[in-house]
Amino acid sequence: MPKKTFYNLPEEKKKKITDAACREFLRVPYEEVSINQIIKQAEISRGSFYQYFDDKDDLFDYIVSSYREKINSWIINMFKRNKGDIFDAATSCFDTFLDACNEYLAAGIINIFGNTIIKEKLWDCICSKDDENGIRNKIFEVVDEDKINLDNKEDILMLLELIRVIIHDSVVSAIIIRSHKIDEEEVKKFYDKIEFLRRKFSKNIDL
Repeated sequence: MPKKTFYNLPEEKKKKITDAACREFLRVPYEEVSINQIIKQAEISRGSFYQYFDDKDDLFDYIVSSYREKINSWIINMFKRNKGDIFDAATSCFDTFLDACNEYLAAGIINIFGNTIIKEKLWDCICSKDDENGIRNKIFEVVDEDKINLDNKEDILMLLELIRVIIHDSVVSAIIIRSHKIDEEEVKKFYDKIEFLRRKFSKNIDL
């Protein structure tokens, strides 16, 4: 994570550095990211960069972690907008993620999907398995338990984890990097999986 000298910078300068870094991380594959390009765009010296961060990994981890709270809040709001319905919220999250992916693919920015390091770090940001008291417990608080045939928190958290994995795998499978498009067959598979879970775990559903 950043050193104290970075946190002491004015907000405007911190934003200029992180904006420059984001552009570079999206421009080329992760292993080709150039600190020289970042400091050039941010208008800082190389010496200053190392006063703020140990290396590009340190900088990337900071950028990703800074989005954790925003993303988690967005997910919570998605559940609230869907009135605590786990399956409707899962579909909404998936659709939104896919729309964002489509925008990147249309722009030719594929590094975010084609690089394993970036994908793993970003997904850990969205929902870390180690975040025991974080996003999943917060989601549980807004889940409408009257809509599902599960009687305890542990089972509901297990269902949330299963859906998390389905969303992750489906988003990754749906992205065809070479042709810069979304695989509609994989999208359909996601909906089928969610509908299967809905039939198994929803109350008052017409079978």
